[in-house]
Amino acid sequence: MLSRFLPVLLALMALLGVPALFLFKSVLNYFLPSGMRRRRMTVWTGAALLTVLTETLAVVFWRVLLIWFGYLLASAGLCEVAFRLGRRIVRALRNRGGQTGKGTRFASSVWRSRVLPFLIATAAVICGVVNLQNVRTTEYTVTSAKISAPMNIFVMSDFHYDTIQNVEETKRYLSYVSSEQPDLVLLAGDMTDEGTSRERMEELFLEIGKIPAKYGIFAVDGNHDHKNYASADEKTYGIREYREAMEKNGIVFLEDEVRELENFRIVGRKDASARTRLPGNGILDPSLKNDGKFTILLDHQPNSASGSDWEDADLVLCGHTHGGQVFPVGLILELAGYNAGRYDEKDRTVIVTSGVAGWGFLLKTQGRAEGVLIRLTPES
Repeated sequence: MLSRFLPVLLALMALLGVPALFLFKSVLNYFLPSGMRRRRMTVWTGAALLTVLTETLAVVFWRVLLIWFGYLLASAGLCEVAFRLGRRIVRALRNRGGQTGKGTRFASSVWRSRVLPFLIATAAVICGVVNLQNVRTTEYTVTSAKISAPMNIFVMSDFHYDTIQNVEETKRYLSYVSSEQPDLVLLAGDMTDEGTSRERMEELFLEIGKIPAKYGIFAVDGNHDHKNYASADEKTYGIREYREAMEKNGIVFLEDEVRELENFRIVGRKDASARTRLPGNGILDPSLKNDGKFTILLDHQPNSASGSDWEDADLVLCGHTHGGQVFPVGLILELAGYNAGRYDEKDRTVIVTSGVAGWGFLLKTQGRAEGVLIRLTPES
């Protein structure tokens, strides 16, 4: 396995290593005593050692340091452009007889030291770690003439339990959701991950099943819930055991199925990774499509839907994107269609949650770690 990826890893290290080498050289040239700076080989050797050490740590602790490394080089390039433009402006002012003060000299000193990219990258990573480990609630209000009484709906997705987020933080947030006593709880997929053990999976659904919800708790699967990318020793349970664990705790698992509840219904789609899943507009019986009942559709991956998949729904709820998780991925997802947030379309409202946790990386520098509270109200 390692031999297959070794050339790619070496190429990536070389790609990141060259600009890092020159960045470390600039830092050493600024902070080392003048006597050592004259020994060019000493400076280059020090810069090379720092580069190799940083890259080694980034490979070993890739979930945080690789992101830090990328932000370091990106911010270094942006700072270089900004300071060079600023220096040109200062020179132009001097040529015209303008004055430059202590602030200009301080900025010049910061630029020569090259420490600002390190501070920016470190701050971004720290903020990302704090964001991931502090789950918040995002609220939306949706109105509809099809609803006769107000209803509070909690939507949660992408726990990826317990692979990157602190387990106690997850339990704390679930306890908070319980205290709110929502009318309905909806789970939009990727509740578990390839690395989730069967015991942890069952533990999660035991905790979620404790939430008191008037109309119950409903769920769909996500691509990671099937352990599609797991190694042989990680496949400790299958989708059958996954469904049984949900149902044991009173959670209704929907696989291209419909549940009718008073004056609304829930349609749950299989994940896009399932070859057997039906089109979204093929799940609801044709005789029910124009009965005036408010229809909520759960679809884990928002950008996998075709134009007609959601045509039967008044409210579509998704996860999967993580809000981008690592900036600037979310900007790219936004160009592709849906990233995270609320999207008001002609005949329906689409809400994509960035998820309670995320995947792979132990931080979230884009997109909130969130649950979503939807206040569904009648039109006045």
